[in-house]
Amino acid sequence: MENQKLTWMDENGGWGLKNYDIRQAPGELMGALCKLRDYEMSNLDPRQLQAVDAEFSRQAKELMHYRELVKKGLLVELPCRPGDTLYRIDTDPNIFCGSPVPHTVDHIEIREDGRVLFVESGGETICDLESLQNGMPYLDYYRVFHTYSEAQRALEQLMESRTGQQPYQR
Repeated sequence: MENQKLTWMDENGGWGLKNYDIRQAPGELMGALCKLRDYEMSNLDPRQLQAVDAEFSRQAKELMHYRELVKKGLLVELPCRPGDTLYRIDTDPNIFCGSPVPHTVDHIEIREDGRVLFVESGGETICDLESLQNGMPYLDYYRVFHTYSEAQRALEQLMESRTGQQPYQR
């Protein structure tokens, strides 16, 4: 296909029409010549270009379908999946925990009221979606983080804010 091209391009981005001085082309043809150049630069034949267009259209329709599901509240993007580890710290002022506690997500429950819960293998709920996404305390005394370092920083800030208190070890 390369030798069948009607346009050429040099290494500096200059281009032209084979056997023709592009500067002499009538102005009303320049738009068509630019389209021809862009088409030939794609290195696709008409069938391939049609296939690309059909795939693009299919993916655009699929994206619109998912956007509609999100608008209707029928599709939720979850911040973690089963097997992921979340790190929990106590925020209760009477409890001291020296480091974040890891919890592995066994499964995710979606309750009838729409609450999304991340649950360990023993059945204990680690946290809900709202507390994980917004950094809010879960059950008023736990905060949960995606990484150990995030949890450790939050724990250090919490301990700094408690200066003067006498927490006990758990």
